[in-house]
This record gives sequence, C-alpha cells and structure tokens, in this order.
Amino acid sequence: MLTEELVPNRRLAKIYPRANLITFQNYHQPKASKKSANKNLKNFKELIGEFGEHTSIHGLGKPLAANISVVQRLFWTIGFLCALGMMIFVIQILAARYNRQQFKTVVNATNYPIYRIFFPEVHICNQNRLNWARFPSAKENYLRREHHNTHLDRLFTEVVALYDTFTFGRFDVFQNLSGQALHELNYVNFTSVAKFMSWRCDELFTNCVWRHTPMNCCDIFIMRRSTYGFCMSFNSLEMTEEQLRQKFDDKWPWRAARSGPGTGLKVRVLINEQLHSPYSTKQKGVMFMLMEPGVWWGYPNRVDVTGQVQVRINAQLSFYDDATRHISSRIRECVFDTERNSIDFRTLLNHVYMFENCQAECRQEYTMRFCNCSVDIFFPPSQYPPCKLSDMPCLVRHNII
Repeated sequence: MLTEELVPNRRLAKIYPRANLITFQNYHQPKASKKSANKNLKNFKELIGEFGEHTSIHGLGKPLAANISVVQRLFWTIGFLCALGMMIFVIQILAARYNRQQFKTVVNATNYPIYRIFFPEVHICNQNRLNWARFPSAKENYLRREHHNTHLDRLFTEVVALYDTFTFGRFDVFQNLSGQALHELNYVNFTSVAKFMSWRCDELFTNCVWRHTPMNCCDIFIMRRSTYGFCMSFNSLEMTEEQLRQKFDDKWPWRAARSGPGTGLKVRVLINEQLHSPYSTKQKGVMFMLMEPGVWWGYPNRVDVTGQVQVRINAQLSFYDDATRHISSRIRECVFDTERNSIDFRTLLNHVYMFENCQAECRQEYTMRFCNCSVDIFFPPSQYPPCKLSDMPCLVRHNII
C-alpha cells in the first residue's frame, strides 16, 4: 500500500495538472468578407450624408454632402473649421466684455425741456479773497489785547496774509511758520477771521441781471465756504434758508426759461486792487465755478482783471439706469444715494451723494487720519474738529498726500 508521503505528486496531479498536459482550444471567428465591409462603409456614408442634409448647423452640410469630390470635401471642411474657430474667438471676446461689466452712454432724449433743469450754481471769488481794509478791525476783535505789538502780533498778521490766497492742498505756504510758537495763537479762529475780512456782495458785484431783469446783487448772492475759502454764490442750496425755500417753492433753485444769450445771469465783478493785502504777490483776477445746486465744488475758471467772459452752458443731465444696481459699486465706480451701507459710500454731512461731495468728504477724512482735524474753511459744518494754528506744520508734512 502506497502512502501519501511516498507519492506526493499523485494527489497534486489530480488538482494541478502539469503544464504540458494543459491544452487550449482556440476559437477562431470567421473573417468578414470584403463585400460585407464595403456594405458597412456604404451604410456609414449614407448615414453621414443624411445627417448633413438635415443638420441645422450652418455650413456643416457642405463637407458632409454625399456626392462631392475629396477636394471639395477638404475645401468645405477647412472653411467650416475656420468659421468655427472665428466663432469661438468672438464668443471669448464677448464673454470678456460681459465680465468687465462695461457701461455705455446713450442719448435718452434730445428735446427735454430746458426749464425742468436747474440753472447751475455760480460761485465767484476774488483771487485775493480778503478785504485788507478790515484787517485793523479783525486784529482788534480776534487778537488779545496783551498780544498787540508783540511777536504774536507779527505772527497773526503773517497768518492772515496767507489766508488771502489759501486753497486746499496748498498747505506748504505755512512752511515758514515751523519753529514758531504757534500754539500761543490756538485761541484764534482764523476761519472766522477770514469770514470777517471776506468781500461782501456790495463790494464785489454790481449790475446784476437775471433773465433780462435787473436784480439787487445782495438779494441773489450769498456768502458760503468752498475749497477756495469764503466766496459768493448764486442759486446755491448751501444755506439753511435756501434749503427750506426749496421745500416750499417748486421754482427754487431757479431755472432758465429758454436757451440763448441773455437768458441766464449777467454780473460785473469788481477787483478793488487798492484794498488787497500788501503781502500778496498773486496775479489779480476773478475765479468762478459752475456746479449743480447741492454740489460742494467744481473745477475753477480764471479771468484776468480786464477780461470780459461770456460763458455758454450746455444743459445736460446724466444718470444711471436702475439695471446697474445689481453690479457692485467697485465695478461701476459710483454708488446710489440710497446705498449708504456700502463701503464706498462717502458724502458730506447733510449732503446728497455726488462725486464732488464724496471727494470733499474724502479730503476731510485724510486730514483727520494724518492730523486729527479738518480745515473747516474749505468744508461745510461737520462732525470733525477744526484745525488750529499749531496743526499747520502737520498739514505741511503731509501736503503731498
């Protein structure tokens, strides 16, 4: 009797047959005949041709047509691919333009009635904004008696002379005051001094005419602050009484009845060189700004002493369509007056949102950030503390900013 140990390979042979005992049966499918292959190709061509005849893709039917030569098919294929590439290129351009959210200005109406548009505010300044004939009274009213005929008297005179042509962004004119005891005159409100010495309407204007009607200049011009100090304004909404008048008078601010010469404002401005500051070397003349009522400032225009200027104004209103509200303010680069929670919203206190009002508020925020005060002669009353004389060196250091 044989044991498992003597013939170990017999059991293994039953489970794992040797390799040379393994046979493989190959199953060979019969090759398709040439006739069958030609038939399938013909069916495919017919299918492609039928698709080309009924496809709605413009231009694709030509290269897929059944009865054309190889050269024609190649020509139409190249043309179709070129057209497809051009279409993809144009789509990319349009997609990029849409993503940039570009705005376009269109003419909404060319026959809008002129009488519905506010006549602009006319802001007029003498380039030498102080009447130096009132300087002795100003020193008597604002400089303490014990400081008369002292070095503080000379400092007071020098500062007031600088206010004669002082404008925002020209703080460098106070550079020569560095090193002096400026804090000793912090009690002087130089904005009040400048207002006291500013030109009155009867000193600055004569021969005022509005819409062919002679007017009293002091009835139609008021004094107000601006980026150039205290000047006179026509058709302004800056004063409280003018704002109240707008609520009860639907004809205020004034409007012109029609366009053309003589339908607006005519005024003669007096220079009064003999009453200018003896320390001023600036060229004599007049500066005026035109802006929409409720706007704080505009870009200045200057006129020489003997100049006669006729200003023609284009009556134009620009506005954004409400459809632009869904675009962020950073893309459209403006905000609506109702978007007061926007991080881009800036405007002067008690003023509607306008570009110029926003910029004026930003100027105040910059002086607050670097010098912790606001040069109040250039802005309407606000919540910011006014700059004192001792703050001027700080403004000089940051003038370029």
